[in-house]
Amino acid sequence: NLCPSMLLSASDVAWLNWEPEIQAAPESRKVRPKNLARSLARYRPTQQIPSKHVPWLEQHSDASLVLRPRFGGDWTLAGSALRVLHDPVAPHLSPYLVNESVDCLERSSAFPECSAVGRELAEGRVTRLCLDFTAECGEGVFAQLGLVRLQPDDSETSTVSLLPTPQATTEAPLPPQEQRRCGRLTVFTPVVSSVFFTAAGDIFGSSKIEVLDPGVNGRCVCHRADDWWSGAPSWFLGGDRRQLRLFMEVDLGKRPSVSFRLETFHQAPIVVSLPQLDETPSTPWMPCVSITQGQTVRIVELQLVSDGSVDQA
Repeated sequence: NLCPSMLLSASDVAWLNWEPEIQAAPESRKVRPKNLARSLARYRPTQQIPSKHVPWLEQHSDASLVLRPRFGGDWTLAGSALRVLHDPVAPHLSPYLVNESVDCLERSSAFPECSAVGRELAEGRVTRLCLDFTAECGEGVFAQLGLVRLQPDDSETSTVSLLPTPQATTEAPLPPQEQRRCGRLTVFTPVVSSVFFTAAGDIFGSSKIEVLDPGVNGRCVCHRADDWWSGAPSWFLGGDRRQLRLFMEVDLGKRPSVSFRLETFHQAPIVVSLPQLDETPSTPWMPCVSITQGQTVRIVELQLVSDGSVDQA
């Protein structure tokens, strides 16, 4: 009898007896790519964008960039009743604005003594601000938040602007202590235009304003005058409420507007149009607050939303 192996060729026998080779497990450090980007491209599963989980990508093809300007939460001008306090432990954080001496009971006496303004806002862009208001006692309930356009005296203004200026690109940079210097608001600082949201739920403007979106309490907002709307949610600081967070979003695009939210950024805001002044197009908008005795306010966050485009000269 012939052995089956004698009827098969060497290649057939090798094919019948084939077994996968057992490879020794290499060291984990040697198999990892040295480049992090190469590692992510190799091991991360591919994703298709836009996705149903992020519907905003379907409406906007180009994602926006969120920038946090340095010292964006600083105060540039403050009234005589207010003090600007920097945290000695963390001096890079936004300073506190404190009123320790003067009672402010109505909006007619709020500016300029009990008011302060922040950095200039970028024209044509969207700026988001988050502010924390705190009250030490329940007596002082007046406060307001909004935007102003000023024509201040050059000797009283701060030396740093949120926007890049031609002088800033040619001159040597100032030291941090000089960059964060706060000027003084006086009676000789004229207000060109303004919009304020008071703690009583009233919205005032220096000229005609419109409520474009009444927000969550839309049926309560009513038109009192060309420059006055009332019925918005109140945010008095007193009694059980000693701390409050307000969100303000300023859109200085084709249709300038400002929106206000209380406590959370996820609810429908109150959107108000900004007064238009064609005769002063170069005057920038600046955030402005007014507080009474025993109150403290701080700009927790300032975000500049950019579409990523590059301006051409």
